[in-house]
Amino acid sequence: MICTVLGHGGASYDFEKDGKQVKGTKYMISVSCGEYPNDKEKGLSGEGEMCDKFKCDKVLTESVSCGDVVSLDIDYPNGYGTVGRVKSAMVQVDVEGHNYFLPIY
Repeated sequence: MICTVLGHGGASYDFEKDGKQVKGTKYMISVSCGEYPNDKEKGLSGEGEMCDKFKCDKVLTESVSCGDVVSLDIDYPNGYGTVGRVKSAMVQVDVEGHNYFLPIY
């Protein structure tokens, strides 16, 4: 999916599960996926931007800035409609007037 980065960041967690202490940082990226669809035949109408957030690796949050155009490959381990995880990512770069995507991971 090609989208625009709206924001990214991380949040620390520290909790006990099954008698073990679990610590770490969860990283997320928020993206704009385009405009709401309008399709009279299907009864769809809307206005504004469609946005979503995904779990990701720290390297992605360190490699992009707000406004960057990225191509994301998303996995939904708990089924479609749940929070997805970025499997791979590429960022769009301009080289002499041509847009190319360079892999991040």
